[in-house]
Amino acid sequence: MRFVFHIGASKTATTSLQENVFANLPGVAFIGKPYPHERGDALEGVSNEDSARLATCVEAIIGRPDDAEDCEDLAVMAAPILARIATSGVQCCILSEEALGSSLSPSPRAVAERLKKVFGPGDVMITARNQLTALPSLYLHKMRKGTSSISFDDWLAGALEEPDAFAASAMGESLAQYRYCELADAFADVFPDGEVKIFLYEDMTGNPAAFADALGGFLGADAEPIQATLGAPAQNTAKSAAYYRHQRNIQRYARLRNALAPNLDLARTAPWLWRAKERFKRRTESKIERGAPLRVEPGPESRARIAARFGPDNRRLAERLGIDLEATGYPGLDPARAEKEFSDATT
Repeated sequence: MRFVFHIGASKTATTSLQENVFANLPGVAFIGKPYPHERGDALEGVSNEDSARLATCVEAIIGRPDDAEDCEDLAVMAAPILARIATSGVQCCILSEEALGSSLSPSPRAVAERLKKVFGPGDVMITARNQLTALPSLYLHKMRKGTSSISFDDWLAGALEEPDAFAASAMGESLAQYRYCELADAFADVFPDGEVKIFLYEDMTGNPAAFADALGGFLGADAEPIQATLGAPAQNTAKSAAYYRHQRNIQRYARLRNALAPNLDLARTAPWLWRAKERFKRRTESKIERGAPLRVEPGPESRARIAARFGPDNRRLAERLGIDLEATGYPGLDPARAEKEFSDATT
């Protein structure tokens, strides 16, 4: 049985690939996020308990620090489950998890080494997206989880200037995941006999037929059902400005309630009030989600920072893929221009 590890950076349509494509491919075992026990699927030879154990293994792989002891315990836990999947007759098993490349510790290389120890050899696919659109999308995703709002430019400056503190913060997530060739190199070193392939988000959204052909060829699957599932409604779509204000109010309310009455359970103590609150919440959310999606445009300084930070990796990405990434708008492909933009914007 062939393993494919999907390293999906945040906001590169990872959730859409997981829920629309991987979970619905005939002849493919998908054990990544969401795991079979979370999506209610029956995977031959894998019980809900087995599925939860595999999820625990992956959580430990990405949760233990670099200097943690080896993952022998995880390998022992996963081995009998993987053996049962192998006997089910599937030719390909996909493990897809965006957190595999999104942290500073453990490093991508440590994650790759643990994956190999627990799951064995395999091939790797990485999804990439222009940082000028991926980072604003990540910013908005993080804003829905906070009680206050800061501008994109301030958020980005903090994330780039203090990456360790940012990655460890409640709103944090390492932006190193958007240096796609660095990720590819780390996994290629650990899986020298496997293929490491990078797929572009822009191909998936702009030319789904070609993307489906390429993904089908990589997975050894029929491209037709892939293209059909790519046409399903996208997951984690952009929300309106009112939605983000509403989410911040919910977070503020939750913090206040936990501070004043941490043990309050309205559903049990005042069910009529709980039902009224839930009805109001559903009506409110159904209205605000119909608003125009909020868009964030990086300012000149942020564009210059992004070009300077990710440009060298983007140039390597263009060479690796053998395509003109400049036509897709990836920043920093002209080093002299990127350096001048950064100098002009920061002086």
